[in-house]
Amino acid sequence: MLRIQIKTGRKHDGYIEFHGKSQHTNSGGNTYSTYEGDVDYFVVYVPDTDSLYLIGEWEFATSMRLRVSEPDQDHETIHWAEDFEFDDRWPPRPDPKPSERGHPALEKSLSLLREHDLTVARVLTGDEYDLLVDLGAETSRMAVEAGWKRGGRIRFHPDDTVDRDAIDWFLVYCHEINKGYLVSPDEFDKSISLRVSQPEVEMPSVNWAADYAFEKRWPH
Repeated sequence: MLRIQIKTGRKHDGYIEFHGKSQHTNSGGNTYSTYEGDVDYFVVYVPDTDSLYLIGEWEFATSMRLRVSEPDQDHETIHWAEDFEFDDRWPPRPDPKPSERGHPALEKSLSLLREHDLTVARVLTGDEYDLLVDLGAETSRMAVEAGWKRGGRIRFHPDDTVDRDAIDWFLVYCHEINKGYLVSPDEFDKSISLRVSQPEVEMPSVNWAADYAFEKRWPH
């Protein structure tokens, strides 16, 4: 079960804005409060463009701007509206956790590693990582994640409770294109999408899936 709050977004000069606050009216006038853990996701509907966006509660503070066109001045951090489109982000976790026995992503990941003549062991206890890969003098700890292809991108959302210090790599397997990708825990915050086709709007920074392909990143 996911707790979802509906919000209206307003389109301004090149961006969509919405506020993640609730409004209450009392004898003193209007008061505002944040949701702070009371919801999991915000669904933002924009009447001007008849578009829908999905944003995690953790992805912003009290308001957010989704950029739909290039700004006049380059900013260090831009939230591109395309990256938050509802159809591309739903469902947040499309299938069971890969660590469950018999999960396709885990089985395919095991096959991928063994195809590269790697000695790999499956971890049967603990939630932080799923596989141990023998590197000779040391081992590499891998957490397997199921990725899915939507709107020219491969998406995956790791469990927020996972201790990233206990993981060396996320091994993301996308069954739709039968490929595996390696992503380091320190390369992203809450989630990351890997581009497989050119975006409609030019972006200053793109995570190209080809750069994260298992064959390109391993051995490292």
